[in-house]
Amino acid sequence: MSNSLVPQRWLVIILTHNEPISLIEACLHSVCQAADFLTAQYPTCTVHIRVVDDSAPLLRLVIQKVADSLGVELVHSAGTISQKRNAGCKNSDADVIVFTDADCQVDEQWLVAHASAYAKHPNAPGVAGVTIHQAESTLDYAAARYAGCLVGFQFAEMMPTTLWAPCSNLSIRMDIFRKVGGFDEAFAFAAEDVDLGLRVCAMSGQRIVCQPSALVYHAPEPFARGIYRRVWAWGKGEALLLTRHARHLVPSPPPLVLFTLLSLGWALTNALAYRKLAAIIIFLAIYIFGGPLLEAWETKASWSVVIRARLLQMLFQLGTCVGLLKAKRLDLLGKKMNYGEGQFAYEWPAAVRTIWEFFIFLLLTGATVW
Repeated sequence: MSNSLVPQRWLVIILTHNEPISLIEACLHSVCQAADFLTAQYPTCTVHIRVVDDSAPLLRLVIQKVADSLGVELVHSAGTISQKRNAGCKNSDADVIVFTDADCQVDEQWLVAHASAYAKHPNAPGVAGVTIHQAESTLDYAAARYAGCLVGFQFAEMMPTTLWAPCSNLSIRMDIFRKVGGFDEAFAFAAEDVDLGLRVCAMSGQRIVCQPSALVYHAPEPFARGIYRRVWAWGKGEALLLTRHARHLVPSPPPLVLFTLLSLGWALTNALAYRKLAAIIIFLAIYIFGGPLLEAWETKASWSVVIRARLLQMLFQLGTCVGLLKAKRLDLLGKKMNYGEGQFAYEWPAAVRTIWEFFIFLLLTGATVW
């Protein structure tokens, strides 16, 4: 493997926003260590670390002291995630931009692994690593894993190339990044990394290379604490993706949450309008107990995890529906983003369960209510 194929100038971008100073400091120390390992193995390489911060004023002063002690640049930039990432990439002559987050710590060989991937795949527009969530510390966290919310962080373990990867562990060649115009700032709170990856792959004609040895460790508490808000934002981001990436759309049944809402609406109508509780009892029996208990038995998960996972999936789909409604694109309810091989096989069991539960609800309510 020729060292001449290794990109020479590296820019690491880290976003901070009121995270605990202990997390920020740990992140910066780990990135500095990874930078030292890269320059030790490839002495001609240089690494510039830039923190883009919009924390509260007092915390910003503390972050500044930590950054100064480590030789890290700190810039202030308010705005959305996309705006802050774009701001961090300005005024740089780097060959490669690497992204991670303040609530992450990187492996000491993190940048070396990214560099070796570029050397091995000189036409790769970017490299995706693995983000390891360190502990299933709460039921919500376990539910997020069960619901598939963490699968994007594991792409580099699952496939050789990908169309996108989370910005907790992603690098992109600067020339490609500039050609696509950076992050689309319409993606205010989520899916900006998905959109960037799709446009980068389309522009370059190559997929992002997966590097399973490029490891980032995500602190579990911040992720789990905001998981419901995060999943709602992901759903709204999915709606925007549907309106922007027609080439990746495939026909699909309407969001599965609509079947559950139809059942709930029918049960409430019978209870309120006709004072018949049978439909409510059937709804609870199927959607709260029977269906989740059967799924828990089949998958060896707990009922509590299954219930929470279903709630997360419903929030994601509702976020998508709301986003499409705001965009006046309800015609896209019959479409789905196709990200590549294996997606539909992964999603198929949940779809089958939802449809069966819906039809069983209709049969039982039809037989008892009337």
